[in-house]
Amino acid sequence: MNYKRYFISLLVSGALFAQENEESSNTTNPTQETTPTETRFITASRDERPPETLAANVTIIGPEQIARSSARNVAELVKYEAGVDVKKKLNTPNSFRVDVRGFGEVASANTLILVDGRKINAPDLSGMNLGTIPLNRVEKVEIYRGGRSVLYGDNATGGVINIITRKENPDNKKAHTLTLSAEVGSYEYYRLGASLEGFSDDLYYAFDSSFTESDGYHDNSSNRTKTIGFSVVSTEFENLELFVAGGKSESHYNIPGPRNGQRDSASYDGYYGDLREQYITITPKYSITDKVDLELQMNYREAETKYTYPKAWGPSPERYTSEDISLSPKLTIRDRWNNINNTFIVGLDHRYSKMEDYGPDKTRRSTGAYIYNSSAFLDDTLFLDLGYRREAVRMNLNNDENYDTNDLDAFSAGVTYNYADHSKVFLSYDRSFRTQRVDELGGINFNEALDPQITKTWQTGIKHQFNDQWTADLTLFHIKSDNEIFYDSTLPGVRSPGQNTSYGQTKRTGVELGAQFQATDNLSLYANYTYMDAELEKDSLSDDANDGNTIPGVPEKFANFGFSWDFIDRWNLNMNAHWNDDQYAESDYANNADKQDSFITVDAKVTYTWEWLSVYGGVNNIFDEEYNEFTSTNGEYTAPERNFVTGFVITHEF
Repeated sequence: MNYKRYFISLLVSGALFAQENEESSNTTNPTQETTPTETRFITASRDERPPETLAANVTIIGPEQIARSSARNVAELVKYEAGVDVKKKLNTPNSFRVDVRGFGEVASANTLILVDGRKINAPDLSGMNLGTIPLNRVEKVEIYRGGRSVLYGDNATGGVINIITRKENPDNKKAHTLTLSAEVGSYEYYRLGASLEGFSDDLYYAFDSSFTESDGYHDNSSNRTKTIGFSVVSTEFENLELFVAGGKSESHYNIPGPRNGQRDSASYDGYYGDLREQYITITPKYSITDKVDLELQMNYREAETKYTYPKAWGPSPERYTSEDISLSPKLTIRDRWNNINNTFIVGLDHRYSKMEDYGPDKTRRSTGAYIYNSSAFLDDTLFLDLGYRREAVRMNLNNDENYDTNDLDAFSAGVTYNYADHSKVFLSYDRSFRTQRVDELGGINFNEALDPQITKTWQTGIKHQFNDQWTADLTLFHIKSDNEIFYDSTLPGVRSPGQNTSYGQTKRTGVELGAQFQATDNLSLYANYTYMDAELEKDSLSDDANDGNTIPGVPEKFANFGFSWDFIDRWNLNMNAHWNDDQYAESDYANNADKQDSFITVDAKVTYTWEWLSVYGGVNNIFDEEYNEFTSTNGEYTAPERNFVTGFVITHEF
């Protein structure tokens, strides 16, 4: 079957049918939300701004899109966005890798993930457990493409994704709301969730909990996750807002072996992982005047991981703990100087990380000071953004008196011109950095410090709203990195070939193209396309053996398209398709193995909403595509076949 032709014809027929319904009925859908005329974006400047004022390709995924999506977690939610490549290595909830602009297998160290501005990137190689963030508590997700070390320091070289949880406006005090949800699906999957939120005088509160379990698609791939979390916003004291949030999660997951194109072979029976983590964040924000804010964010996170795995380095089961503490004061001044609206931000980020495993304790300390200024000219249509950060990173990898210290600089500059409503052209430059993680040692014996990675990003683009229905955007970018840190399997090793290294030079050149079309009040369509030329340029360790090769694990092209259609009163059909070009298997820096085949998948979800009840059913991989979502030089991990999910959400106000 020609999937592309079938899907396009479905889009066209859906649009025609919706237009006929629109012409024959004067009633409106009571469940359809009104899109606000101005949406604020926080991540780009650590301050609220309209997206049209930002010198970058940015995306906001709002509450309506989240509710209608077939995504079960944040990683699945962002996978249909331009420039964002999402892979699920072991088909377990904690094995997602979110890659902004083509960093391949080291994407988790080059894509910064935030929750309400709090970094959740682990200080070690364990990655991020995105499966522990319940979608029912997410208000919106912001995606910033491009480096942002000026404001966030380490890890923000490819882009930043900020997950913003619901914090109701205290001026709009609603009743207390209880939400219950349940979901079941293929492979013995089920999820239960509950949340309670509301107001008590000048206090907004929210509590949530969830339990998820599945047998998994592969042999020995069952998983189980429990989460509990809370957030509180207090405005009881004059000019002071206090935000407190915390949570705890426990995950158990079995580890399947590579499938080599099959579902039930090469099982790693008996191999598993256990992850327990908890965090708390406290953020008081004091309005000194109506133009000056002082904010202090304090975060603490601790995690314990225990696992057995064929390639573990320590005693079995291997166990390690990590601790992460950060303190971030920030002063914001908004004023009009010489007839120019200006926002000036100055801040400090201090972070301490510690890891304990079978070897010596490893610690990392970083202290970074930054300034950031945004000025608006020509009646607030021309924006100039300038920023600078100086950060000192001190690492002790052997629990002795020897420290590796790096003093790093980050710069950013951007110009944006709003030539029409909801339309802009922009040009920006960013110099970002990343340092090695606490267990990312280099050299043949894994006992050497690695040079810091310096990444420079140039990007320019245009976003144009043709009319009330059509919007399109085009972004061109060029990324150049010196000393890019990754694991190179072509270098010699101790137990097997390979070592962590700082590769001499790499480059990424690409295009992001997107379009949105509001065909009728009831039907919206979108499409986006990403081209990425990711290349190894010059290496200083392997005698130039890989110079000119393609960076593995990065598709040269991928595209997404879909629609959301209120086809009958209270009924919505949401459908998304993803096409992924072929690519070299991860760790194949020599480019001497067969590429992973291209694939296309289509997912759909139908939702019925009636007052306090929402019922839905979804089908993933509708056309039963056989493909490998993740392939490495050690084997292939076959993606799930056609699978189903259904569930309901009950909301009660009191």
